[in-house]
Amino acid sequence: MFKKEGISKKVCAIVCSMVMALSLFATGVNLDTIVAKADGVVTATITYTAQYDGSFKDVKVKVPVSSDTAENMGYDDDLAPGTGVSMLDVIVQMHKDIFPEYNQENKDDYFSIAMGDYGIQINNIFKKGGMNCGYYLNGSSPARLLYEPVKNGDVVDTWYNQNTYPDELDAYTLFKDVTFEDGYLSGKLFRQWGWPTQEGPVSNVELGFVNPDTLEIVPVSPYGATKTSADGSFEIEMPSMSGNYMLTVYDGVYDTTPLVRTLCIDYPASPKVITSTKSMDERRAIYAGAGRYLSDMNPNISYGDSKEGYLIGLGRAGYPVNGGLYSRYYDSVREYLVTHNNRFESVTECAKVVAALNAIGYDPTNIDGVNITDQLNEINDQMGVYGFAYVLIAIDTKGYGLSARDTYIAKILEAQLNNGAWGWNGTSADIDTTGIVLAALAPYYNSNDAVKEAVNRAIDYLSKVQCKDGAFASGMDENSNSTALVVLGLSELGIDASSDARFVKNGVSAVDALCSFSVGNEGFGWIDNVEVNDYATNQSYYALGSYFRHISGMKRLFDMTPDEGVSSTDGMVSIIDPFGVLPAQAFVTIQRITSGEVFDRVSALINAAFSKVLNLAVFEIDLFDTSNTQLHQLNGKVYAKVKSPFTLTDGYKFVAYRVDGDRLIACDVIIDGEYILIGTNHFSTFVIAEVPVNETPQNVTTLVSPPKTGDNVGLIIAILAVIAAGCLTVFIKYKKKD
Repeated sequence: MFKKEGISKKVCAIVCSMVMALSLFATGVNLDTIVAKADGVVTATITYTAQYDGSFKDVKVKVPVSSDTAENMGYDDDLAPGTGVSMLDVIVQMHKDIFPEYNQENKDDYFSIAMGDYGIQINNIFKKGGMNCGYYLNGSSPARLLYEPVKNGDVVDTWYNQNTYPDELDAYTLFKDVTFEDGYLSGKLFRQWGWPTQEGPVSNVELGFVNPDTLEIVPVSPYGATKTSADGSFEIEMPSMSGNYMLTVYDGVYDTTPLVRTLCIDYPASPKVITSTKSMDERRAIYAGAGRYLSDMNPNISYGDSKEGYLIGLGRAGYPVNGGLYSRYYDSVREYLVTHNNRFESVTECAKVVAALNAIGYDPTNIDGVNITDQLNEINDQMGVYGFAYVLIAIDTKGYGLSARDTYIAKILEAQLNNGAWGWNGTSADIDTTGIVLAALAPYYNSNDAVKEAVNRAIDYLSKVQCKDGAFASGMDENSNSTALVVLGLSELGIDASSDARFVKNGVSAVDALCSFSVGNEGFGWIDNVEVNDYATNQSYYALGSYFRHISGMKRLFDMTPDEGVSSTDGMVSIIDPFGVLPAQAFVTIQRITSGEVFDRVSALINAAFSKVLNLAVFEIDLFDTSNTQLHQLNGKVYAKVKSPFTLTDGYKFVAYRVDGDRLIACDVIIDGEYILIGTNHFSTFVIAEVPVNETPQNVTTLVSPPKTGDNVGLIIAILAVIAAGCLTVFIKYKKKD
């Protein structure tokens, strides 16, 4: 394999081992000295990296290596076991770690050495054959090769020269002149060849970081490929998080062949965001603050501003936006169509408008007689995966019966990468793209086996690449946008990103991590929580909207078919809104009160109203709009459906009252099996009681009149039809006591 350079394999083996190398920025960990055992054997803890087959097998593995490791496998490193640990001991330990089946009997199939003209030499390594290997000790070529002694805390880099691209680049390419300044890393990439050694620059190759958890290569910048210049030089901005980074060079196709041994960088920057767990009240306050920010900072949105996502978030939240915001956007779409032959420049642009119009209550199938959803049928391969996902989302906002639907699904599935992710450009794994694709495929998860299999693989991928603090990164920069799109995709699939164990790292969930980018509950930062970023706030806002809709049992963010109602996740309580009086995405908390001043006062009131109260249950029910503002009064009646707190006794009936100071205000009561439907237009403290069936209460105010017998039949039928359909409007959950 080395004949291409016109030199012998033996000479190349020496060159490969003796070539100059940049000093590595190693782990920086202060380790103890070598430990001696009673039998004279000594042990050193070594950190190593092993690379071959176009990928990494182990990255920065820290293991104790004994000075008799090589001898116990039948090798001789020419060092007495009590003298020290050798490079040969380390390489044997690597093989033991990587190949569990490696033993004394088959050792030559995996790793073999022999004495040659230049001392001990490798004949086979990593079960690959030949001498095409390189290894460095603390960033330098060891002078005595396999005999070289190592000490506690040393770092060993070993790789197999694949000679695949171009001109045996991986065999002889190294970093040099690397410096840090103001958060930037700069240096050169050079190649060595011949004997005596010559060198020259390596230009136009891409730089990437190795993810030590997944062993994948990610671009050094979220904005695209970063390549070396004509003279081999490069400059990159380091990620926002401190840590040990591994820089490598690859052939332009991620997740394939790293072309050079890695540069290990110990980067001591302070993380820009410290993630932490958040209470539900904190999450809601953060969500409400983002809505306020988007509404206040965007009083006017027109088509062409690229802010359809803002409209989706605000519209689906039912946020009380500035007057005329939605109508002005609609008018701008109308004007654009008139001047552009009733078409958008691209199908993807059309899809964004369709979704936005549905979110804010306008019909995209009839804009002055024009049905813009027709353009969604115009499939164009240049749209890319992101475009396919957006169009599929738009089609499903109202379940449009378009013939292109199956084609979009097929194209998305075809574009999935081997690791389970999707890429923005179709080749490189991208977390943001994977998140939006999951949102697009969500409606088909339970009905399409191919979709289910693809989605499950993507979920596994996202769980693996989630950062240790719960966030997600683009490149190596943790940021709110990538984290938000993962939360969005999971929520649309019906996965709780705040509690699912696959997306909780070190106690911090993906939702908690996203909320940690909040800037004082007034919006979101991008890679920090100091400066509000408009676009980051937008994506984080509608991602949290999707999350809250999911945990509230509501329809998906992108399912914009009319909401008639949603039962609670446990089926115990719900709100039925047959007259459409609840604000969009309102949420209700309910807490059962069993003792204390409120319970005693309510108990006294209900016992004063009836001669006998067999059982009673007191609840505090509070209603909030999407801006986290408490709503006490509605402009019409809704029905709270509560599971009966006790079994009804013969001769008794259920009654329900709202408590207003020292008054009991009667509510409609409808019995539906084991549930009680309480009609009310106000939210505060309620009591359900079991009282004698024929008794008339004393000192009770009737503000909500019981329905007349004849009128009640239609209402009951309508309400029960809603219940049977399983479509309710606002979720009630039991609020845990502090």
